[in-house]
Amino acid sequence: MTDHHMWDAVVPALTEQHTVIRYDLRGFGESAPPTGPFSESDDLRRLLDHLRHDRARLVGASWGGRVAVDFTLAHPERVRSLAILAAPWPRYHWSADMIAYDEAETGALETGDPDAAVRINLDSPGRSLGPR
Repeated sequence: MTDHHMWDAVVPALTEQHTVIRYDLRGFGESAPPTGPFSESDDLRRLLDHLRHDRARLVGASWGGRVAVDFTLAHPERVRSLAILAAPWPRYHWSADMIAYDEAETGALETGDPDAAVRINLDSPGRSLGPR
C-alpha cells in the first residue's frame, strides 16, 4: 500500500539534475480507483504527453516498476533509461500463496477497507515483492 509519498526522501536529490514527475496509479494514494477497463502503461503515456515529455528516465518500485517495464516494452523510443525495484515481471507465474494474497488485498480494497488491505499486505508471503 504505497503512493507517491514513498519517494519523498529521494525527490530532493533527484530534482537537482532532473525534472521529477511522480503520480499515483489508479486506486493508489490520491488517485481514484478504476471505473472500467484501462491500461496503466497508457495512463503513463497520456501523462507524459500532457506534460510534453517526449522521453523520460523511468524509475518504479513494485507495481510501479511493472508499469515502467510495460511502458518501456510498448514505447522504447520514449525511454532514456529504466530503473526498477522489486517489480513483478511480465508473464511471471505467481505461487498459490501470492495469488491468494492478491485476491485478499484486492477484495479488501474493493470493499473500501484500506486498513484490512494494509494488514493483508504486511502479512503477505512476499510483501516486498507483492503484486500490488
